[in-house]
Amino acid sequence: TPDAGKPTETGSYCRLLGPEKTREFLTELTDEALEAIIDWDEKAEPLRALADVIERCFSAATTAEIIDRLAASRTQREWCEATIETLRRRSPTALEVTLRHLRRARHLDLRQTLIVDLRLAVKLMTHHDFIEGVRARIIDKSGEPRWQPSAVTDVGERGVEHYFDPLPSDEMSLPTRQEMLGLRVQK
Repeated sequence: TPDAGKPTETGSYCRLLGPEKTREFLTELTDEALEAIIDWDEKAEPLRALADVIERCFSAATTAEIIDRLAASRTQREWCEATIETLRRRSPTALEVTLRHLRRARHLDLRQTLIVDLRLAVKLMTHHDFIEGVRARIIDKSGEPRWQPSAVTDVGERGVEHYFDPLPSDEMSLPTRQEMLGLRVQK
């Protein structure tokens, strides 16, 4: 079990819910679910050592700034260098789109996030870089994709923003939270 007083994701979630909803949440958890939460918390322990460098570096506005901060970091050098290498192997366009989506999704509900997820998936799968990544990794097995553009600094605002535009047809429609609550089966 987690140490007494040790912050956990579940604890953070419960603080957000408030006392009444927390009691309801906890009474519905099965022993198996509780064990999974405890197990997840223990597996997350190595990330706690990286929390400061992750916060400092990944709070940057752009992927280029994130990479610069990782390169300049004086702590967790091995992890920072491995992370930079991982980011440099990825599509610059996909990195910028993903960063923008993560920042915007904080202000969306689940329904809105899923709609945007679908837009991004559809549009990214038709982008040159998706096809190029499949070619380089699966077909040729060269591991040397030729991204277009080749650097995150060359992606540009319009190179990111159009991915978030609604799909031309068949935009996904999901019920709102209120509509879902209206459909709940009463116990």
